Amino acid sequence: MDNNNQIKLISSPLGGIFQAGSPVSRASFRRQGGFTLVEILLVIGLIAILATVLLQSTGGLFSSGQEEVARLWVNKTARTALEAYRLHMREYPSTEEGLKALVAPPRGKEANWKGPYLDDEPMDPWQQPYHYAFPGRHNPRSYDIWSTGPSKRDGGEDNIGNWKSPKR
Repeated sequence: MDNNNQIKLISSPLGGIFQAGSPVSRASFRRQGGFTLVEILLVIGLIAILATVLLQSTGGLFSSGQEEVARLWVNKTARTALEAYRLHMREYPSTEEGLKALVAPPRGKEANWKGPYLDDEPMDPWQQPYHYAFPGRHNPRSYDIWSTGPSKRDGGEDNIGNWKSPKR
């Protein structure tokens, strides 16, 4: 038999059998996997666009979450710490002593102080200190505690305190 008339067949790792030397077999071996730089850059660009749209549309969700955290802190967490302080000291901290009295004993009151009632001086979700007054303006028989809210302005409409706000 003449060797010149034989057709040599090869198998592809991707499946299938091709004639040796054919353009189809060379192309299939040249590109076995992976992505081109253009394809990778295109995907990164699309992800960046989607992330931007997603972050812009969910911005309001995060801000309302911060307000809820501040509301919970002034109405629950602070109340628990202040009531424990009052139980030991027989009174709330004065306005001058402030919330620092929950972290370290006020001068001259070390004997009855059983704290710390909080680990650190508290900061609101906008990285501002909470405000405290005893007796309170809104709660004259108790204390007022509040966050200045997103505006960071004391007395603003967005202040979040432990008192009932008038309905808007």
